[in-house]
Amino acid sequence: MKTILVPTDFSDNAKNALDFAIEIAKKHESKIFLVHTNHYDMAASSLPPELEAQQFMQLQKMTQHKLNDLQAEVNKQGVECKAL
Repeated sequence: MKTILVPTDFSDNAKNALDFAIEIAKKHESKIFLVHTNHYDMAASSLPPELEAQQFMQLQKMTQHKLNDLQAEVNKQGVECKAL
């Protein structure tokens, strides 16, 4: 196992799964790919499309920032990690 894909929604359960993946990666000299998983329902919104798109872009930026923080944490533990 050279690559471990770790989905996250930034919950406590996802953090536990990431910690477990880190331990496996250390033992097998594997790398970790982090990917955010969450459902964003744009069809149910009553906002104008411009505001909806703006909110979605803000959500994407916030998510990427959180993924980058997790990536840095994993790298500090000696495991190669890439946030997708």
